[in-house]
Amino acid sequence: MSDAAAPSPAEAKPSAKNKMEHLIDEALSIVEEFSSEPGMDLYFKHCHGIVLMSAYQASFLFSANGGTGVLLRHDKKENKWSPPCAIGLGGAGVGIQAGIEKKSVAMFLSEKAAMKTLSGEFQ
Repeated sequence: MSDAAAPSPAEAKPSAKNKMEHLIDEALSIVEEFSSEPGMDLYFKHCHGIVLMSAYQASFLFSANGGTGVLLRHDKKENKWSPPCAIGLGGAGVGIQAGIEKKSVAMFLSEKAAMKTLSGEFQ
């Protein structure tokens, strides 16, 4: 028998706060990556919202993909951003394919309707 105490459930499982902090860190690295490109500041300035995600895909005849990230609403009048909202995606496919891929994705939402749909306002 060992003298070491078993970890508490809180120590054994990452907290929701830690997961959200990880999503935000990933999103910040995506922003840094994209903002270094010429002209990208205009996309950030004029969009109604942005989705920042890290996505993964693995395939060999069949594929599976998934990712996590954050959704941010942009108040263009005051040039302020909302707090982040966690989002995720997943999918599967079939066809002639093979490989593994990690992607950094930035989707600029240029239409209010797109922002409302992703934020659940049209449900």
